[in-house]
Amino acid sequence: MRLPPPRLLTRRLVIRTATPADVPALVEFAIGEARESGRWGPIRPAAHFTAAHWRKHVRVLEESRRLGRSVTFWLWTRGRSPRLVGHVGLGNVARGVFQAAHLGYSLRKEFEGRGLMTEALRAIIPYAFDEMRLHRLMANYLPSNRRSARLLRRFRFRIEGRARAYLLIAGKWRDHVQTSLVNPRWSPPPGDPAARAAAGKERRGRR
Repeated sequence: MRLPPPRLLTRRLVIRTATPADVPALVEFAIGEARESGRWGPIRPAAHFTAAHWRKHVRVLEESRRLGRSVTFWLWTRGRSPRLVGHVGLGNVARGVFQAAHLGYSLRKEFEGRGLMTEALRAIIPYAFDEMRLHRLMANYLPSNRRSARLLRRFRFRIEGRARAYLLIAGKWRDHVQTSLVNPRWSPPPGDPAARAAAGKERRGRR
């Protein structure tokens, strides 16, 4: 399904996709993210921290959003001098009989503990469920990441298991706790005959 680029407003944040004008801020954010959150993230090549990479990557992200494969939200503070403080990604979007995506997020260390990611997800999860018509969000975190665990519990993500050697983080294969959240109001998106057919069959089976 085709949706326009999202722009969500909360009390303290403007949540939107990236544009070419954002490249300097994206470079600065990437550098800070690697310095502050290296224990939670992968090791990046040097090119990841250049304007040339982000000019290209902004186009890649928008094409992926346009094709319905992913959406990357960037979190900006509201006010006269907005700052890029984090991002939330809905990746690996699958349609048909799955209707799911992986949820990932990152916040600048200096802005942690202020409830900003909670505020962002309160806007983004309804967008994922009501606008994108996703049935399921999956989020995984390192067992040592207690802040992430608390955040997901706040939104009633349920732990489903533990994936061994799930991601290559900081140069080592790390286990992750697997969680999910299911959309209780799901209805099939337009233009997805497989989902609509499956949903119709399920409703008939409940009669």
